[in-house]
Amino acid sequence: MSLGRRLGSVVFICAFWWAWLLATSVFAASVEIMPLSEIKPGMTGYCLTTLKGFEPERLQIEILGVIWGVAPRANRILFTGTDKTFKRFGILAGMSGSPCYIDDKLIGALSYGWMAEKEPIGGITPIEEMLTVLKAPVVQHGTHGAGGVFAKESAGMKPYLDENGRFRLPIKLRPLKDMGQGESELIVSESAASSNPLLSRLAGVRLRPIPLSFVSSSAGLNNVAGELGLTSVEASSRSPIHIDPEQLKPGCPLGESLVTGDLDLSGMGTLTYRDGDVLLAYGHPSFGGGSVSYPMCSGIIHTGFPSYRYSFKISSSSQPLGVITQDRYPAVAGKIGGRADTLPVDLWLTGAQSGRTREFHFEMIRDKYFTPLLLGLVAHYSIYAFQHESGEMTVDWDILMDVNEHEPVRIRDSLSMPQYSYRQFMGYMGETFAAVIDNGFEDVRLDKVQIKLKVSQSIDVADILSIDVDKKRVRPGESVGLSVCVLPHAQKEKTLRCQPGSAELMVFGADAYQMWESVRAKAKFQPKSYNDVVDMLLEAPNHRQLLVVLARRRLVAMRGREVLPDLPISARDVLSSAASSETRDNANFEVLTRLALESDFNLSGKKNLGIQIKPRKL
Repeated sequence: MSLGRRLGSVVFICAFWWAWLLATSVFAASVEIMPLSEIKPGMTGYCLTTLKGFEPERLQIEILGVIWGVAPRANRILFTGTDKTFKRFGILAGMSGSPCYIDDKLIGALSYGWMAEKEPIGGITPIEEMLTVLKAPVVQHGTHGAGGVFAKESAGMKPYLDENGRFRLPIKLRPLKDMGQGESELIVSESAASSNPLLSRLAGVRLRPIPLSFVSSSAGLNNVAGELGLTSVEASSRSPIHIDPEQLKPGCPLGESLVTGDLDLSGMGTLTYRDGDVLLAYGHPSFGGGSVSYPMCSGIIHTGFPSYRYSFKISSSSQPLGVITQDRYPAVAGKIGGRADTLPVDLWLTGAQSGRTREFHFEMIRDKYFTPLLLGLVAHYSIYAFQHESGEMTVDWDILMDVNEHEPVRIRDSLSMPQYSYRQFMGYMGETFAAVIDNGFEDVRLDKVQIKLKVSQSIDVADILSIDVDKKRVRPGESVGLSVCVLPHAQKEKTLRCQPGSAELMVFGADAYQMWESVRAKAKFQPKSYNDVVDMLLEAPNHRQLLVVLARRRLVAMRGREVLPDLPISARDVLSSAASSETRDNANFEVLTRLALESDFNLSGKKNLGIQIKPRKL
């Protein structure tokens, strides 16, 4: 792929507390482990980490003590860095997983610290605990019966209009802040401090994993990072760096790639331990995905960046070296060789003004929480890189999801914004992907995703100003001429010929129609299966459509998502007497005719008028 077509790249540095526990047969055979029970305050040793290039260097440490029982069968070793490099840089994001030794015996990996610390004091995850991750079973995750975005917890939710007047589905999305590192902070207790003079000044201090951080030239990606609890830093990325896997040893850079191709989003930490082709790292989970399949990479470190607020390594990632297989407490595990199970994504972006189309390709991790977010992210970054993300903007999208063992799902829609907002764009687009991937009814595997974007540096929005008909008294079978007046082009009229059949004629924009429909037939928005979810998505109108509905006020009975029209009077009376007042008020329209007309605008609003139906002439 030519450099001219590349979107750019992003590297996020696994916060220092992301150290990778790696071991080759050579290293494992020569490395002796010091049990936690033998570690005492005042002991001195060193950690291995890379501060420039690929080769690790030694940094001196002193043990302050051990915090026992931070979690069931979990303990942490407190240390302070005594090396002059520690004094200069502090504990850097990207050191996470740096192996620590006493008397050349491995004790664990750097994994905890403070933000804006005055002294390089941090925590070490014992190697004995990290090794348990290698015994964890490989489990194929599914979404069936696992809740999903339509989980019971969200059963009380109803469709709604958000602050922008956009219709939103009644689904429960996982907050961004809950997707980042969720490991608990450590607190130095009064009892631990009182029994150890080295810990006395740390009583009550809270020690936590340094958040995952990534670098980007995009302010939008940096904002997303902040919502994930990550810290954005500057770094170069995606250079033609080739690393020989045989060169990997404890203290070298090691990372995982969330997105590759025309955008690189790669976490970077430090290798801790290697046993043949099996690796361990970080001393804590990255995102806590359990059994995973992420591309594994290494890289080079350009330098460390000291900061009073947050110090970090500036790095570049390498080609894929293998697969991350476990992401769980208290470490990340991987294996050299093989290929991760990633989702291929093709994206085309067309500028409405220029008419030029650019084509991009991405590979991204499969995760029911992160994949919808990443799909929205690559679309956003494509817009940012070539259209910039300021001022008025209208985005039309055409999404095709190839679903394994199911029919493809195709969604078309549009979003017009007076000021481009990555939050709006990613939220609306991600909601569609989340509804399919994390539906909660069936395990769904996407074979491929295709996204076509058309971006215009203008606002294509119009409000429905008024409607009129050429006659308000009609007989069955007669046609009615309908004029719809919209702003800003109020001088243009569109005439619709339709068959009447009700005393109420309504004209909607997409959001107003969805809200009306969710009240009229709320069971349509309470899916009971994967097919219900897909039908709900496919039935949603495009925001460039004008919806014309001819309806009459009658109690509507439903069977699942199906509306049962025109029941006999006796059946309607039975349903009406048995139904609650809420049912009689909210489900009282029978739709006779529904037309969707293409428009030049993103339409909003609703207008209606009454029509009297006269008896048919004999």
